[in-house]
Amino acid sequence: MTTPNPGAGNLPGALVFAGVGAGRNGNVNTRWANIWMKDFGPRVGFAWAPAVFSNKMVFRGGYGIVYGNLQYADFGGFNRTGFQANPAFNSVNGFDPALQIDAGLPSYPAPPNLDPTQLNFAGPQYTAPSYGRPPMSQNWSLEVQRELAPDLIADVAYVGQHSQNLRSNYDAVNTLNPKYFSMGTSLLTPISAQTAVAPPYAGFPGGAIVAQALVPFPQYYGFNTDGQLENLGQSTYNALEAQLTRRFHNGLNLMASYTWSKTLTDADSALPYFATLHQGGAPQNVFARLGDKAISNQDLPQNFVISYIYELPFGRNKKFLNGSKVLDKVVGGWSVSGIQRYESGQPIAFGCATGVPAYADCIRVDYIPGASQFSPAWKSKNGNFVPITAATYAAGDPGIPIFNPLDTAFGAVTPAFDDPNSPQNLASRGTYAFGTSPRVDGSLRMGAYLSEDFNLLKRTKITETSDVLLQVNFLNAFNRHVWNRPGDLGPGDSFSPSNQPAGNGLGNTFGVVNWSDFSTTGGGGYLLFPRRIQLQLKYEF
Repeated sequence: MTTPNPGAGNLPGALVFAGVGAGRNGNVNTRWANIWMKDFGPRVGFAWAPAVFSNKMVFRGGYGIVYGNLQYADFGGFNRTGFQANPAFNSVNGFDPALQIDAGLPSYPAPPNLDPTQLNFAGPQYTAPSYGRPPMSQNWSLEVQRELAPDLIADVAYVGQHSQNLRSNYDAVNTLNPKYFSMGTSLLTPISAQTAVAPPYAGFPGGAIVAQALVPFPQYYGFNTDGQLENLGQSTYNALEAQLTRRFHNGLNLMASYTWSKTLTDADSALPYFATLHQGGAPQNVFARLGDKAISNQDLPQNFVISYIYELPFGRNKKFLNGSKVLDKVVGGWSVSGIQRYESGQPIAFGCATGVPAYADCIRVDYIPGASQFSPAWKSKNGNFVPITAATYAAGDPGIPIFNPLDTAFGAVTPAFDDPNSPQNLASRGTYAFGTSPRVDGSLRMGAYLSEDFNLLKRTKITETSDVLLQVNFLNAFNRHVWNRPGDLGPGDSFSPSNQPAGNGLGNTFGVVNWSDFSTTGGGGYLLFPRRIQLQLKYEF
């Protein structure tokens, strides 16, 4: 980043090519990131069973440090710049041949192309020397285990984690400094049409806007560092975990667990940019990253799971109806099992508002004070919202949004969001501004995840070494519809008013659950497939 760029008045920031020879820097086996060589991963734990509790209580705890790997996570096209060629010979009019074979192939400059300015006014990828430090997680726990009765054990534990150097999406290398937000719409003025800001170098394009002239490397657009080992993210996790276990006794095996947790982070994925495409929440201000720390996109604070197997007490060697072999064939060998899962709903991360010229990160929306983000249709159902039956629009409309629209959306009667950089706000305030909503909002969630699966089994002995097994599985037994987050969470996204009743002001994409995107395995618009009943008959020997 310090090499003079001859195409930009010798300002710092030009391509360099490793190796020996003309146009190269003489370096061989260059590492763009300084690999961290100080990983120290201790692990320590203890278990203590005080005699005063008659060996029925155990205290356990532990601490450890673990590391992730350095994984280059992009396609790497820019890193091959100058050493690849993709000639394309096209027909002029789409009908005539692109070339005549007997005339030979057209001339094409063969690589390498070692021009240090060839990516000027492009958005190159960049790997900083500090990106060679891998992710590190510190984990700690403290657990108490108690035997309440024979074969009945209770566990209560506190579990914590702090992670640092996580893959992030803070494209800060060549973005506009927020101190220039006060210049307002003058940032959009062509550099040649004003005199307040001088061109950064002779030959700077006169049509380039003022904001471009104010970034650290005005000869380039924003740098892509997301896939280049960028490691500026961190997260914390704290949880109370409780578990009750009954080992198989008198025909019953039971395990019930409950977790109350909170995950805070500013980096939600190993591929942060792609996470933002799936409502993962984008960063807003790399210059003050503390403001981007929020509930994780994956935060589910309440989680209760119960699983069990119960052999019905009928038939041979059981408590009831055990006197007849014939009767045993009918009532014996039955068992019931199930897994039931209940979780908090998914948190919401809304899309970006109007951006700032030459500023790389996402400007978030503002919430209108006193307004509800959830639409009346969602609130009236207390979360039991069915977008298929709630649809009241004209044919072809995808349904009712679960959120109210942006303030400026076609005269919306129930606005919930405001664009801090809308034309109206810019005109009244005169400056660009950050949004005030959180990166991911834990107070706004989809409906809870509720799932019940049951199994009914009947095993009938034929001989000492063979039997017939009848199994009936009830998957999603109560046919619950658990909706995924809407595919479009951009409050300012456009829509076609022709699909809607006059004056309702509701968008036909923002906040709409994509109920037509159905998968029998879950996913798409659904998190849970519909009820299934499966019958199996097996002969075992």
